[in-house]
Amino acid sequence: GNADGTGAAARFMAPRYVTSNGFTALYISDSGGKKIRVFNQGNVTTAVGTGVCGYDDGVVGASRLHWPQGLAAAVKLGVTEQTLYFVEGKADTIRQLLVNQGTVSTLSGNPAMCTADCGCADPAGGYGEGISSQAKWNSPFDIAYDAKSGSLFVSDGDNHVIRRIQ
Repeated sequence: GNADGTGAAARFMAPRYVTSNGFTALYISDSGGKKIRVFNQGNVTTAVGTGVCGYDDGVVGASRLHWPQGLAAAVKLGVTEQTLYFVEGKADTIRQLLVNQGTVSTLSGNPAMCTADCGCADPAGGYGEGISSQAKWNSPFDIAYDAKSGSLFVSDGDNHVIRRIQ
């Protein structure tokens, strides 16, 4: 199943990765459900994703995800804005959710064209350094945030490297 709710009423399709926001919430990439979910004090809600496969940036209620995987929450002392970074491995991108603003955007990579039936053409895959959409990824898998440097570290699966986003 795939349902928000409290306790046993909450259902996931294929939960894969979990990260904490450093306070009371856990973020869970529900890859099979095409959503990122939030577990907070016994209650599960949807942070982003409609449950329909695709790839759209914008407001959280309309943004579609393809196959969210690794997650990293940026927690900075004294900063109220929370940012959740996540990888879309099959779409070859790194995305960010600005939690307080309720928006999702592509941080790095040029997304493969993904359709509602979960098919993705992969013209974007490869290796390329660059800023934002100029960077090329090949099945990024997981991500970590280093608070000291403010950098993201990404396992770029099919390129067999760990890459840094500053």
